[in-house]
Amino acid sequence: MTHEQVRAAVGRALELVGSDARARRWASAELTVQVEPGFAVDHAAGTARVSYHGLADAMRAALALQDRSIAIRARRALPTLGVMIDCSRNAVMRVETLERYLAHVALLGYTTLYLYLEDTYEVPGQPYIGHGRGRYSQHELRRIDDVAHGFGIEVVPVIQTLGHLRQILKWPPFHGIRVAPEVVRIGDPVALGLIREMIAAATAPLRSSRVHLGLDEAFGFWEAAPDPRDHVGFFLQHVHEVVAICRELGVRPMMWSDMLFDVEHGAKDYYRLERTIADGTLAALPQDMTLVYWDYFHHTEDYYEIKLAQHRPLPTVMAGGCASWGRLWARLPESITNATASVGGAIAAGATEAMITMWGNDGNECDYFSCLPALAHAADRAYGLDAAATDAALAAVGIDQALWLTASQLDDPFDDTDRTGAIEPPNPSKWLLWLDPLISFGEIGASEEVAQRMVRLAGQLTVPETSTGLDRRLDVMARASEALALKARLHVALRPAYLAGDRLAGKRTATELLPELEDAVAALEEAHRTRWVADNKIVGWEVLERRYAGLRSRLATTRRALGEWSEGRVDAIEELEVEPLRVAPDTVSATVPWTVFATPAGMA
Repeated sequence: MTHEQVRAAVGRALELVGSDARARRWASAELTVQVEPGFAVDHAAGTARVSYHGLADAMRAALALQDRSIAIRARRALPTLGVMIDCSRNAVMRVETLERYLAHVALLGYTTLYLYLEDTYEVPGQPYIGHGRGRYSQHELRRIDDVAHGFGIEVVPVIQTLGHLRQILKWPPFHGIRVAPEVVRIGDPVALGLIREMIAAATAPLRSSRVHLGLDEAFGFWEAAPDPRDHVGFFLQHVHEVVAICRELGVRPMMWSDMLFDVEHGAKDYYRLERTIADGTLAALPQDMTLVYWDYFHHTEDYYEIKLAQHRPLPTVMAGGCASWGRLWARLPESITNATASVGGAIAAGATEAMITMWGNDGNECDYFSCLPALAHAADRAYGLDAAATDAALAAVGIDQALWLTASQLDDPFDDTDRTGAIEPPNPSKWLLWLDPLISFGEIGASEEVAQRMVRLAGQLTVPETSTGLDRRLDVMARASEALALKARLHVALRPAYLAGDRLAGKRTATELLPELEDAVAALEEAHRTRWVADNKIVGWEVLERRYAGLRSRLATTRRALGEWSEGRVDAIEELEVEPLRVAPDTVSATVPWTVFATPAGMA
């Protein structure tokens, strides 16, 4: 690219993120190319001078331009750095939203977008795939690729070719090729034909020659194995069959590596340092396969370096993660630590690529923009930049990092339960929000102290109406804090008043607290919907709309039951006669899904 093309690409990104001051400095900066990966910024005679190796380096340099003469030199230690966006759990980002998101991550130095699409992409001739799910059309995928290309970002499709196919296999035309609810039958010619169509459809609109085939967590594939003692061989048969399709189509395959551990040692056992991929398994894999080691939970570079070394000699990408799943806002303290460590581990292991994943499990309630601080710190680990440089970069794109970290306090534990050994950060705010008000699934530590904490958070997270930057996204969190304060008070007051026979207190709860809580939930729903519609296709919101509607209906039912009891029209409220159980610490420590705690009956 010429200097002018680089200047234009960076200028467009700065325009999209609203960094006007940086845009003005960038427009007047002197540009030169350097041999060493990375960038340098200095000043002479009042003019900023920027040298860069590639477009990604020029992007990051633009955020380093400040209004005072500060010299910065940054060497890039990782050639390729990606971000993965899950668009398969209800939220399918609008193309315009993706453009804004890509502008932000490009300026942080990212070079690759991994677009996770289980069924949310058009497969010509297969109308059931992605039906009613907001799938991207072939035209939209081309638009995404064009936008990304303008920022120097490669778009790699991440699909599934064995497991995680429930949204496709649920349809009657595909029942004959499934061996488990989410898993296709290995060796089935119809299944392989479908996989070929899927790979072709996902790759055809994109410039990249790479495709990520998934192949993770495909539990149950062995049910169709001809030799029940040879799970590994049966799995590798499928890998070779799918890679053969990739060769026919002229694309280079990638796969998650967890099953290479899990098939031999059991699900999730691959986190143990002593667990490795057998030499025979590595040797039997297609040698043109790139492995991707995913691990979102560890916080030391040494750990990731050791696990990556277990994949040699095959090329391996490190996939760290931002804890976006199962919550309204990314859990930033753990995400910053773990994502940064994963990049550092990749550098130490001699890898050439790392990615940070953002998953939307359990309804995709989270705002993916909330992961930007974690993405910034991880990228700057690749540049060897310190926290002050990262803080300045985030401020340049309109993020008050301290405030965004404050929003993560929504999921600070509610009690002093011992969480030693838990690898996933807890999500007590989501538990408290959706927990049935009458049928308490368990003791979750709700207290007046929690309620007061939420009141304080609501005050801290309320931003001025005149604010136009990314901090406006905190409005949903402010409304969530208000609702959670009242919900905590409901759980604290409800059953004790009932057991004490205090009908007057019950009446106050029914006529004062519950109506206020219902209004707060309605306000949260409206704020959440407004943000969703601005960011994502509308299809998928119906899942969360049903959650909100169910909660509001149960609150109305609680209000009616309390009213009847407080007025003496009924002698008992059956649900409140049941003693709540103390939830086991390991359950509290996990990121618990809505399907588990909305009601003990389960909400599958």
